[in-house]
Amino acid sequence: MCGKAKSNISPAKIAEIIKNVKDEIENENKYNADLNISEYSDKPLDIFDNITPGMFMYVAYINPETKNLEIEEMQWGFKGYGKGVGGIIFNARFESVVGSKTFQTLLNENRAILIINGYYENYKIDEKRTKDNYYITNKDELLILPVLYKYQNYGHKLFTILTKKASSCINSVHGRQPVILKKQNLTSWLNVCNYNKFDAIDLLIN
Repeated sequence: MCGKAKSNISPAKIAEIIKNVKDEIENENKYNADLNISEYSDKPLDIFDNITPGMFMYVAYINPETKNLEIEEMQWGFKGYGKGVGGIIFNARFESVVGSKTFQTLLNENRAILIINGYYENYKIDEKRTKDNYYITNKDELLILPVLYKYQNYGHKLFTILTKKASSCINSVHGRQPVILKKQNLTSWLNVCNYNKFDAIDLLIN
C-alpha cells in the first residue's frame, strides 16, 4: 500500500458504524461489547483527500479504564526510525508485527481502527511507477483498517496501518495492501480488555 488515502468520514459516522456493529452482535447474543458510545462531531477532516504520512486522520479506540469509545485525530506514521518515508513507519507488515518484540505490547494494548473511503496506488508502466493513481475501495466506499497506535512525547498519538500480501485482484497493481477488518470483528479487535494479542491475530487471519 502506498502512502495516500481518502477519508471524508466524520467522528459521528465512525461512531455510528461501530454502534451498529455492537448492537447487531449483542442482538445475536454473540458478545457483549462492553462499550460506551457518546456524541461525536459530524465534521470530517479539513483535508480529507490525498492524505499522506505525517498528516492526521480520525482513529477510534476504546479507553480500557472507562470503556469509552475515543475518536481523535492521530498522526499517520511512527517517527524516529531510519527506514521508510522520512524515517516514518506508516505501514507495518502484519507478518512482521506478529513476531516483533517492538510491536507485541501495541498489539496487546494499543489496537484501534481507521475507517477510510479508499486509498491510492500508482500506475506501473515498464516497472516504473507513474504519478497517476488507481483509487482502490469497495462498493460502500468504506474500508475498516486495523491499526496500532502509540503515544508521543509532545501530546498527540501516532498510528501505523497493518498490511498484508495483496489479494489476486490487487496484486497486479501492488504487492501489498492494507489488512481489511471484517465488520463482525470490529468491536472484538477494539476490546483490548477481553481480547489479547493472540485473539487479535486470529481476528485478522480468519
